[in-house]
Amino acid sequence: MVPRFLEGAVVPLAYTKSFATVVLAALSAVGAPVRRRGKEQLRILCIGLGGGSVPSFIAEGLPHCQVDVVELEPAVIHAAKQGMGFSERPNLRVIQEDGAMFALRAVKEQAHEAKEKGLYDAVLVDAYEPNGNVPAALWSRGEGLAEALAGGLLRPQGVVATNFLPHVDLAAPLAAYGNALANRPGISFSIQVNKAIKLENDLEQLFETVEGTGNRIAVHACGLSALSEAELEERLLEEAKKVGKETSCLWDMPDLACRGLRTWKSEIKQDNDVDLFTIK
Repeated sequence: MVPRFLEGAVVPLAYTKSFATVVLAALSAVGAPVRRRGKEQLRILCIGLGGGSVPSFIAEGLPHCQVDVVELEPAVIHAAKQGMGFSERPNLRVIQEDGAMFALRAVKEQAHEAKEKGLYDAVLVDAYEPNGNVPAALWSRGEGLAEALAGGLLRPQGVVATNFLPHVDLAAPLAAYGNALANRPGISFSIQVNKAIKLENDLEQLFETVEGTGNRIAVHACGLSALSEAELEERLLEEAKKVGKETSCLWDMPDLACRGLRTWKSEIKQDNDVDLFTIK
């Protein structure tokens, strides 16, 4: 029997709580149908399964949301299902494939829909190489995910968010996402995920948090370009309250939505007659 804290839809880790919070709050802020509106469906793509808690939480808390999870490693899928309580359901499916390749294939196979209205409201990236880095294909300019974003993977008012280790400079990935989505207004920002404090019980360290430390989540949200950092913080806090109520969330979403919030300014520069979206 799987312990309660390892059931699929339970989100036990600090970074997964923050990840789910900021993505759903940002989606609500840009006007995506996080809160049910008639028959309108929310669609989310998660690249990287891990234990499956974030996609499970979203699928359970928002029954009108279709969540597609793409995971490269069969062993990860097996471990999530056998040891972490993860299970598929009608609105939650797992595809065993390279995430960037899946994104490119989806845009190609659904070219008309991608061009007309986009395929997903949000793209979440939580995938790592053995050395701890996010694969370049998922954050570099001109690589697979950026190319798919430019081709219509994301809906006009959508969000792309990637979980990075604390030492990573977020300017390059945010510039890559911004460049791919340059044909629509958007804002780039990041939050700082909490880090476990030192406790005698190693397991408890996974759940206790210290403000202002830990992984960083890079977010590009289409539809919020006119907001100042203060206005963005106010908006995210407001939407986090609504999303927390909608999902019957057990943690304090507003408390996590803006920790370490930083907006990243963008500008367009020309290089060999090509417009480049840069972040600073």
